[in-house]
Amino acid sequence: MTYFAPKTYELQSENQPWSYGTDGMNQRFEVRSGDNWTWDGTAKERSEIASYKKLAFGQTYTISYKFMVEPGQTNSADWLLIGQVHQTEDPGEPGLSPPLAIEMAGERLRIVARSSAEAISSSATTSTKTLWSDSAALERGRWYDMTLEMRFDPFGGGLLNVWRDGQKIVSYAGAIGYNDQVGGYWKQGVYREASPETFAVNFSNLNVAEKPSPGAAATAGPDIFRFFNTSNGSHFYTANAAERDSIISKLPQYRYEGNAFDTTATAATGDEVFRFFNTSNSTHFYTISEAERDSIIARLPHYKYEGAAYYAYETNVGGAHEELYRFFNTSNGTHFYTTSETERDSIMASLKHYKYEGIAYYVDLA
Repeated sequence: MTYFAPKTYELQSENQPWSYGTDGMNQRFEVRSGDNWTWDGTAKERSEIASYKKLAFGQTYTISYKFMVEPGQTNSADWLLIGQVHQTEDPGEPGLSPPLAIEMAGERLRIVARSSAEAISSSATTSTKTLWSDSAALERGRWYDMTLEMRFDPFGGGLLNVWRDGQKIVSYAGAIGYNDQVGGYWKQGVYREASPETFAVNFSNLNVAEKPSPGAAATAGPDIFRFFNTSNGSHFYTANAAERDSIISKLPQYRYEGNAFDTTATAATGDEVFRFFNTSNSTHFYTISEAERDSIIARLPHYKYEGAAYYAYETNVGGAHEELYRFFNTSNGTHFYTTSETERDSIMASLKHYKYEGIAYYVDLA
């Protein structure tokens, strides 16, 4: 329950004994007929948790979690939400349906996006898109893994990618969100049209992570910093100076090795380098390949996707950049990257447990 730390959220429910419960890891939400939150009236029923943390416009986020709908009577509500990013309305705006909703249509899951570029949004100015509807009923009692990559921009620069159990089900680029002064916030639980049946859903392992927005790698500077983790023998790379400074001050097992290489790539000129955290050995992995990224998300659940680390080049555009060589350490399951031909050749000659995997992508010398 780390994301919902004390004093960072609001519970919105009838506040009955069954409405909400947590063991510190899992959260359970239940709605029964007549469970009306104070501000909803009698036509709506809900038991939700709402974060106070805002999701900034133009910033890309990755939200991952597990959920399970408990066995029970068939959902009869005309609309029912089990996850959403809710907008922060400007003064004078009416309450509108959320710009991102994970919904139940009967017993089938669907994902809906909404947008309006008007200064004062209304239902008449809102565009609603159903981006995905499941062809089969949701299996009650089963835990599903969800990963959502999103960027809110009501003027056309938004995106939404969604994976369920490692399978990509949404790939959308375009307008998403309302033209508000402040970004929205994550909510999960049950929110529905008033209905007679009891409905309960469980959530676990929620994680919300930022990744660089377009151009962020360039504005942060071209340096890619390298650390050696003395506890497991792996290397860690970051373009984020604040992350570098935080590691230096808080994680003594990470030995700072300086500026490993540079990159002049931006969102306009280069490609995203995707970062994963291997939860089985506490190491990081980097790839520029979208196919490899998607394969890892689909097949390797112990690799937690953290979004884009920085920008680089998938090909050596104009022959102006340097090869970044990739090795796989077969003894501890980690990867190592270097631009140095001398270091590459030395590793290949003397460290047989390092398997050479070729050129990872192209960067610039520090």
